[in-house]
Amino acid sequence: MKRIFALIAVMALPVIAADVTGRWSGTMQFPNGDGENSSYPVHFVLTQKGNVVEGTGGPQATEQFPITNGKIDGVRVTFEIPRGKPLTFLLTLAGDKMSGDVKKKDSPSGSVAVQRERGK
Repeated sequence: MKRIFALIAVMALPVIAADVTGRWSGTMQFPNGDGENSSYPVHFVLTQKGNVVEGTGGPQATEQFPITNGKIDGVRVTFEIPRGKPLTFLLTLAGDKMSGDVKKKDSPSGSVAVQRERGK
């Protein structure tokens, strides 16, 4: 009987979702006209509330723009930065790293890789 109660208690625990709250930094790469990739710094300050992701993003900590349509579904994180040519981020969370695609309106897609900053 104790085993049954223990099993029920374990099954009743909520599944702990990944949390992307924090500061993230890394690089974005986009193809340039020479068949090579151009690399750009990227910095995010994210806050997660349930499955909603809010915050800012930009090239550095001192140059940030609000994100919109942010959400997390399991390990898939998506959001947009609607400034200039809007950027759409389609990322996969793996521990303290996120990577995936970044789409710029009317331009070829690129890639992005960021890592959570510790102690900041």
